[in-house]
Amino acid sequence: SVNKLDSYPIIIFPNKNASVFPYRINSSNTSRKGVTEYGLYMKLKELLKSNQQELFEIRNDVQLLFKNGRYPVVPDIAIIGKDPSLNIRIDIEIDEPYDGQSKEPIHYINGKDEERNYLLVRNGWCVIRFAEYQIVHSCDECISFICQILNKLDNISSMPVQTQMVPTIKRWTFEEAKEYAKDKYRERYLNHEFSTKAISKYENDDLIQNDNEKAHSTSDKVIERNAEFKNIEGSKPKESFWHKLLKMFGF
Repeated sequence: SVNKLDSYPIIIFPNKNASVFPYRINSSNTSRKGVTEYGLYMKLKELLKSNQQELFEIRNDVQLLFKNGRYPVVPDIAIIGKDPSLNIRIDIEIDEPYDGQSKEPIHYINGKDEERNYLLVRNGWCVIRFAEYQIVHSCDECISFICQILNKLDNISSMPVQTQMVPTIKRWTFEEAKEYAKDKYRERYLNHEFSTKAISKYENDDLIQNDNEKAHSTSDKVIERNAEFKNIEGSKPKESFWHKLLKMFGF
């Protein structure tokens, strides 16, 4: 059964001993990013310049092509661990209640995100999800939240952290997202009016797996729904690398 996660931020862990799917770089499709992703990306990148850049890399041009002919999964921001013995891969997502142009609800409970999450954790990636509102109004706390996790990944990592917690945001339903769109909820907290933006299309070569991707592909198999899904309150994870990390982190 699907665990119901009712608030942000959310952390979703890979299965124990999951093979880590390789990523590819495609800088031509960063136009698909949302309003707040680039700001968080630049803050994390600047922070990493003076803290532990030998341990982690921050990227906004990563894609994962799980099957030939299908659109790739594109993390908003990817954190790549440089230590091959840990093989850390983290997808940071910033969730908005509706699309700025079409006003269609997105990231709602029981929507497409659940399948995407399962695919990522099935293939060794951790997923951290924030609400866009949290990034806008509590960006420093969100960055500190990420840094606390990174600090637990390596004993010598010392990213700066704050004592303040990220204020939780309730997840929305499809109907609630429709109401948010009617009320121009995003436009108000972003102080921004959305305009039509050209989105670059994928080329045919972008949808063809290389040999390394084919070797790691699990998309033709049934995705087992046995990943540990936990939000930031009250989790009791199993004993895998990620779960030991979160136990140390106080969950």
